[in-house]
Amino acid sequence: MRSTTLLAHLWRVSILAVALLALPQLASAQLPLETKSLKIQATAGTNAVTLTATGTSGYNMNFPDTLGGVGTFLFTKASGQLAWTATTPSADRTTISWNNTTGNIEWVDPNSANNPNWSRTGNAVGGILGTTAAGQNITFVTGGATLTRMVIEDDGDVLIAADATNGGNVTIGNDNAVNVNGATIALAGANSTTINGVAGETNINTGANSADVGIGNTTTDSLKVRAVNTTITGTSLAITAATTQTGALTLGGTSSALV
Repeated sequence: MRSTTLLAHLWRVSILAVALLALPQLASAQLPLETKSLKIQATAGTNAVTLTATGTSGYNMNFPDTLGGVGTFLFTKASGQLAWTATTPSADRTTISWNNTTGNIEWVDPNSANNPNWSRTGNAVGGILGTTAAGQNITFVTGGATLTRMVIEDDGDVLIAADATNGGNVTIGNDNAVNVNGATIALAGANSTTINGVAGETNINTGANSADVGIGNTTTDSLKVRAVNTTITGTSLAITAATTQTGALTLGGTSSALV
């Protein structure tokens, strides 16, 4: 082979090597790469995930520079800037919450003091349970969506077992006292009302006001006292209506004269 021919071949090989070495730099200089869709092929089989941009206006998405923790996810922190959620799940039933002060989405333990929502298993922080909208009631149901057991109306009235079909017994108190202040208690209904299970001394007191205690409403109402021993104590007993004594009346002692 002639020397000039050998030199020509060496020159072509040199040119090809330079071109191959320059390809990565040329590819980098041509970024960003534009395509109608991006298809990510599965590591095995023929399945693939295809990303396709739609819409009439474009936008940029900038990914965080570090990898998020377990359970975090991406959200839009600012225009075009993606960020990982500020915290990671720390307990079962952990929920997400938006922190408007920091502009972050956070995972919140439902039983922690930082949870702004109510948890069915209890809360370590106070709050409001109910509705602040006018004209709205709160209805409690058990056993079925239509079985209303109690209603707190928007005006403050509390209806407990008011439905004759769905209602049940109402038990108030156990060993502790039940105080009702500044309210009217009405026992209404066509049937008689029986109060059972009053153990120990029962007092009807007017307090420091010394106001009258009225039993009955009309002239046809009657008051019946049934007991083995009935004791009436006080400074005096005044009966202003006609009185009928149907049983034996015993006046004991010389200090109990009948006047």
